[in-house]
Amino acid sequence: MGSRDYAHDKFDHVNQARRQPGSTFKPFVYGAAFEMGIQPNETLMDGPVAIQIDKGGSGARPTSATARPTSR
Repeated sequence: MGSRDYAHDKFDHVNQARRQPGSTFKPFVYGAAFEMGIQPNETLMDGPVAIQIDKGGSGARPTSATARPTSR
């Protein structure tokens, strides 16, 4: 199931292939955004972000997996 010709390729793309969960999360992310009042036609800028973890000032600055580490 899922191959061009199962007689030549026994790999079952439906049950054996490993997939990233990307699209599975979209309804949850979009739903949360709509609940926060973000409109579907609103454009958000993709850029560096700092997330405050607690009132003491500790936080996180997530980066892309391909980004080069920066010195602090």
